[in-house]
Amino acid sequence: MTPSAPEAANVILGTAHRMRFEAIEPFLTSLRATGSRARVCLFASRMDPATLIELRRNAVEVFCFRTPLVRMRNPFAYAWPLLRHLSAPSRPEPLRTAVGRLALNLMDVRFLLYRDYVRVNLPRLRRVLLSDIRDVWFQSDPFMAPLPAGISTFLEDPSIPIRKSPLNAAWIGRAFEFDKGTDTLLHSAWASGQKRAL
Repeated sequence: MTPSAPEAANVILGTAHRMRFEAIEPFLTSLRATGSRARVCLFASRMDPATLIELRRNAVEVFCFRTPLVRMRNPFAYAWPLLRHLSAPSRPEPLRTAVGRLALNLMDVRFLLYRDYVRVNLPRLRRVLLSDIRDVWFQSDPFMAPLPAGISTFLEDPSIPIRKSPLNAAWIGRAFEFDKGTDTLLHSAWASGQKRAL
């Protein structure tokens, strides 16, 4: 069942795999220390019951899921060359999603979970932040920044823009019309013609 947000709110979406509450607590504590009232929704993979109870006690919405993993790798990912044609844009979306959930690694399949959450809850969402969990400490409320409407992205290190990261440039280039010379999105499936500097 796809989770549903009860009311309009700012929401932070994250994913955790086999993490204990102690590893997640700094994320939650630092967020609340900023005064932020954002909801936290955590997609949890193979978490122990004590951690799930503690997360819910700390007002985290927890949605458990399972994806095939052996040493953090999806064994079905090795079949991707054979399955790739089933995820082509010309294929029906339910088929593409099913193939993705079967064959993508955890770091990729989380975006399918986020997409489904946002689709179901869109009318009740103000803004959404996709965030890592383990290594993020908040210094201020992330939703207080005066950002423009649409998609905004942030760099961890300004000296390494996307055009200088071959992996990220190729990844984004497959989903967007992307000007590698200026780090600008020229077109996306979500907002045709919208420009957003990266």
